[in-house]
Amino acid sequence: MQPTRQYIKEGNLKLSGTPCEVYLLSDLLVIVIQSFMKKTVTIDLTDPIVSIYNSVDEFEDFIDSAFIIETYRQQFWFGCNNSTQRDSWVQDINKQKVKEGIDEVVKKGWLIKSAEKENTFLKKRYHIQTTTKMKYYEKPKGAFKGAYLLDGSTVRVNQRNKPVGFDIVTPKRTYYLRAEDEDDRDAWIKSLSKSKNVRLEK
Repeated sequence: MQPTRQYIKEGNLKLSGTPCEVYLLSDLLVIVIQSFMKKTVTIDLTDPIVSIYNSVDEFEDFIDSAFIIETYRQQFWFGCNNSTQRDSWVQDINKQKVKEGIDEVVKKGWLIKSAEKENTFLKKRYHIQTTTKMKYYEKPKGAFKGAYLLDGSTVRVNQRNKPVGFDIVTPKRTYYLRAEDEDDRDAWIKSLSKSKNVRLEK
């Protein structure tokens, strides 16, 4: 039997500077954007990919009274009236999230990332490996570009892109990556292979 969805709180915030109404439920965050035409966005708080930040250390031009929510491919900046209101929202949202343990940063660094088809649309991205996921940005403290869960993944050396290439094969897709050199590649593989439910292919 599915648990009953519960109402937690609501309030008026700003999403990237645009006024919005935010409704916090036990498993969802519902955002009603007050623009020319009303638009509703929902964030599934039961999805373990969802990350919440209120730390000024992670991002450029961070407003002290703001917090950020990241999903697979989107980043939402919420502006509050003050840091007290911000901390209240972050605390209440975190209480509703499925707890998979503390998601700590494990490793950071530059990697070259291919599109879904190997060796196409090569982009240099700043990657952050956490306990449960891999995230990538345009640059350190820069624009968020995407994230994926590491659970159930396989890490392997890419034989076609030796000595710097390696792949992360997730249940959804394969990520083709290139490190700066062989030592850097080996360091990433070693770090990733220590993640929970990640297998090293030899």
